[in-house]
Amino acid sequence: MRTPQLTSRRKTLAILGSSGLALALAACGQAAAGVTTPAPSQSAAAPAAPTIAPTAAPAAAVATATTVSSASSAASASAVATATTAPVTSAASSVAKQTTIRVLFWADGADMNLFPKWTQQFTQAVPSIKVEVDGVPGKDYHTKLKAQISAGDPPDFFDDNASPQYAYLKVLTPLETYVARDKIDLNNYWSVSVNAKKWQGQLVAFPAHTGAKALVYNVDLLKAAGLPDPNDLFAADKWDWQAFLDTCQKLSKQQGGQRVQFGMTDVGDYFNWLAENKASVLSADLKTVTITEPNAVEAIQYMQDLIWKHHVVPSADEKKALPAGTDVWGSSKAAMFQGWDSWDSYDKEVGGHFTWDAVPLPKGTVMGSLGGTNGWNIPSGSKLKDESWQLIKFISTSMDIQTEIAAKLEIPALKAAADSYFSSADAASSPPKHKKLATLDPYDKGYLYNAERFTFPKWDEASAVIGKELGLVWSNQQSAQDACQKIAAPLEAIVKSLG
Repeated sequence: MRTPQLTSRRKTLAILGSSGLALALAACGQAAAGVTTPAPSQSAAAPAAPTIAPTAAPAAAVATATTVSSASSAASASAVATATTAPVTSAASSVAKQTTIRVLFWADGADMNLFPKWTQQFTQAVPSIKVEVDGVPGKDYHTKLKAQISAGDPPDFFDDNASPQYAYLKVLTPLETYVARDKIDLNNYWSVSVNAKKWQGQLVAFPAHTGAKALVYNVDLLKAAGLPDPNDLFAADKWDWQAFLDTCQKLSKQQGGQRVQFGMTDVGDYFNWLAENKASVLSADLKTVTITEPNAVEAIQYMQDLIWKHHVVPSADEKKALPAGTDVWGSSKAAMFQGWDSWDSYDKEVGGHFTWDAVPLPKGTVMGSLGGTNGWNIPSGSKLKDESWQLIKFISTSMDIQTEIAAKLEIPALKAAADSYFSSADAASSPPKHKKLATLDPYDKGYLYNAERFTFPKWDEASAVIGKELGLVWSNQQSAQDACQKIAAPLEAIVKSLG
């Protein structure tokens, strides 16, 4: 069984409550009554640091060792053989003996045990490089990292889920030269994950692990209502917004004039609905506000209608009317919710009280799913870039480590490892039944929406503006059209200030 992902940061995201103002750095499990958005950046003065520019050709690589899991299938092992690179002889190395690199990593959840373990494996394989690890909890992570960068004393390597923020601050080392030199084939990694780590055409971090949202549902409630299984509808290419709404309406129930069962726990994440309707808050280059475009307004209106027109999502007042402490999902008061791939934590919440499964999010104009990618980063201020790259390469090309990421953390960037694990008996030993499909479909088909790109400086300001206006939509105090118009002007000012 997978180790429960109880605190895995849930990528670049935070919870916005129904008021749109309750910001937090991590979102685990199901969303609150509002929507989730990319995590706001920590406020800090932009450090005086070198600008992003192609680095000089890195020194010859240190001899490294990668391992291939004996449990992997022959096909997976073959795929990894193309993903890993042959060790370079130590004679070619220009790295001094007993060099020590400083590593900053997220000390939350599974990371606390996994990352120190990986660095120990690395030092055993490459004894000329020692690793000094500094684990920092999520709430303090960005504060410490930015303070170190501003003081001109950055770590040599850091694990992060907000590369665009640091790219804006011009403190990251582009990695293309290393990738080319060591013949790392980026085609062996999920393209959506690789693209998430690019900024202005440059690979500013190496993709580490990632996740996407799916629709989690109560199988027993659907069966009792005589409804088709969403995965059957998906297989028949009939799982779309209308099918989703039909399902929600048939699952919603009233007793004595009070709604006692709902189709959905909450409206979900506006980034998902926007992506599914070929819309966004901003253009891909983050220079143009697009939330007032028809497709964007339509998506926000659809969300409002789930609460106030179709009554398939509980309003704040309807939630208050339920017995105190009611978990609408765990108590079968709602049949579905948008959730990350935290499968074990959901199973723990259910506690065997009912059967549940997961399916890709319903199709709007197109398929879409919110995601965010953690990455391995080398600050431009590091004096040990070559050594830090060796650690990145070791972690990123080891089948054992990448499979362990799949089993205990999130979706690994290496496709062969993800496919191997999610096809294994271990993955199939616990729900959801359609785990592989729900987890990997956005990657296989390339429709993952990388909200990480919104983790730019001043996103906290932008998020507050959006959250405030959409909060009024969810409480039915204004229309989607009015909200989007009110968001546009302050959002344009924020974007313009970024240059």
